[in-house]
Amino acid sequence: MIMKKITIAILVLLLCGIGGIFFIFTANEELKPPRDLEKPDKNQQKIQRSRIIDYLQKTILSPNFGGDVWVDYYEFGRQEKEIFLWVYAVEYFSRDGELEMGSGFSGPMALTIKDDSIQKHWQPREGENYSSSIKNKFPSKYQEDVLNFQARHQDILKDLKESVSRKAEEELIEAGADINLQVGETDVIELEANRTTGYSWHYNIKNEEILKVVSDDYKDPQNKKGVLGAPGKRILKIKALQKGSTVVYLEYYREWKPEKVEKSKEIRVQVGSGSRSGESDTNYISVVNKKLKVFDSEGTSSPEFIQKKGGKIICSLGSSPKDIKGRKYCLKKTSEGATGHTRRYYTYATFQKSDFIKIGFTVIVPECGNYPELQRPQCEKEVQGFDPDDLAGKTVKNLEN
Repeated sequence: MIMKKITIAILVLLLCGIGGIFFIFTANEELKPPRDLEKPDKNQQKIQRSRIIDYLQKTILSPNFGGDVWVDYYEFGRQEKEIFLWVYAVEYFSRDGELEMGSGFSGPMALTIKDDSIQKHWQPREGENYSSSIKNKFPSKYQEDVLNFQARHQDILKDLKESVSRKAEEELIEAGADINLQVGETDVIELEANRTTGYSWHYNIKNEEILKVVSDDYKDPQNKKGVLGAPGKRILKIKALQKGSTVVYLEYYREWKPEKVEKSKEIRVQVGSGSRSGESDTNYISVVNKKLKVFDSEGTSSPEFIQKKGGKIICSLGSSPKDIKGRKYCLKKTSEGATGHTRRYYTYATFQKSDFIKIGFTVIVPECGNYPELQRPQCEKEVQGFDPDDLAGKTVKNLEN
């Protein structure tokens, strides 16, 4: 009898234990957060990134040279319904097989998110309110990184520049070429030919400084060597000599009848020199918020500090006259000091026939004393040699072409 009671007690305890374990697992399942509140997996992160880039490409920069906008960004972090970024965006266009830059933007930005979509974006105010607007918007843990981004995160900014320029080069330049090479590389052009007919391929290269033919061979057809009338292949080996774009023109005709061309081809070749540095070749100085505007005609909509009277340009309202490669400009400039760098604001205005042209950009100049001793001379040399007039002149030159 006693053994029976003991057995029943053990069974009761076992059942209670199993029930308790079941309750704990059930409770844990109920306490788990919903799937949509968990950290997104890698695939979801990719979707979010593509949405962000798509939004930025469509909203933050207007092309001024008829090109397209490419974007990349660095994410500082997220808080509640906002994402805090450093955005790098550039307008690129193609001219004579070369990648040319138009408008540009580089700076901090905040995106407002709702229901898995981007609702709007925020950008800091320029001028003396730049620092205070960032401090009012960005969480305190990101503020120092944002305000000193050019000095602290040169490698990140360089990666953004190279990423953007590479995307543009792939879509605008390489996609339009039949063959893409880097300087020093070789490739082959194979052409169907039959030398028993008297016809042969003749080639001409548009620019022999960019490309040359290093070998020219004829390959008999496999398993048909010596068979009369069997077609073979003409093989031209080409080598890239320097960066640029060129065309190989090919015509198939008999030597004694060059006017009777049986067939012809054009092969476009693009030669690059490696990845681009992006906005400029500078390593310490950054040029951001580059904007250009063309006013349709003289009148009240023109920039307020430039006038044209009797064929002469008159600068007013604190602007000063500038001569850049024979063209007259009016320039307004201001500067603002911040931790680790100085922001210099430039606005140039000039005329193109009867139209006004206005170019503005910000130059972020680092405090070279903050760099390691070996880098300081390089930084100082770059700061002293940088010429904003040259940048403005090249921008207007691109517009004219």
